[in-house]
This record gives sequence, C-alpha cells and structure tokens, in this order.
Amino acid sequence: MASMLSAFRRGATIAQAGREAGYSPEVAALAAEHYERLGLIEVREPGAPGCSSCPGANPEAEMRPGCAGCFFAPKR
Repeated sequence: MASMLSAFRRGATIAQAGREAGYSPEVAALAAEHYERLGLIEVREPGAPGCSSCPGANPEAEMRPGCAGCFFAPKR
C-alpha cells in the first residue's frame, strides 16, 4: 500500500495508483478514502472547484503534483 500512497502523492489518479501498485480500482478507491481521512492526501476530481492556483487558468501558477492528470493543466 505504500507504493499506492507514493503514487497518490505524485498526483496519480485512483485508477493509475491502483494499476501501478497492482490493485484493482475498487481497492485503490478505498485506499484513497482512507488516506484522505488520515489527512495524507487530498482527493479532487480534475478541474474541481477549489483547485487553488490552477495552472490551466493562470499560466504563472506553479504546477503542483496534484495537477497531474487534470485535463485543465497544461502539458509542460
């Protein structure tokens, strides 16, 4: 499960993190909920309200790990 947490922290989606760690998407979703409850990660849908300083809307904004996989984030 540590590899899944690492994937989430790099900005992987639930499906990507599960695939990288060798778990089903359902197990990955449960892990994401658990890690979020513990305050280790913050789960957001791509482009969800609350994405602060979105580089898709502000080209000067820093590209954060959580932006990986977001279709609003520019490819740099």
